[in-house]
Amino acid sequence: MNDFLRKVPLLADLPDADLALLRSMSEEVRLPAGQTLFKEGSAGDKAYVIESGEVEVVKEASGREVLLSVRTPGDVVGEMALLEDIPRTATVRARSDALLLALSKQQLETLLSTSHSAAQALF
Repeated sequence: MNDFLRKVPLLADLPDADLALLRSMSEEVRLPAGQTLFKEGSAGDKAYVIESGEVEVVKEASGREVLLSVRTPGDVVGEMALLEDIPRTATVRARSDALLLALSKQQLETLLSTSHSAAQALF
């Protein structure tokens, strides 16, 4: 698992011990294709690292959904709501069956406060 996490830019420079601790504290989330992970405007309580599958980021504009991006393994979604303490700025749903690692706000804050490289990668 550390090999996968090492490929995530946010986590790439963390020592193995920190990666192992982060992995042990995180929660796996299985998201079937078509299921919504979170909705635009909802409170942001977790960020997610995509382990497998794809998710799409969509935003409501003029009464219709606009596809902003498709995120793939190694990408992080949902972190901005945590960092800026604002509601979710877009909706994220699974484009295919997806496996994600969920990181709580407290875990992300600990990561950013203890790893300068993680903070740089995120910002």
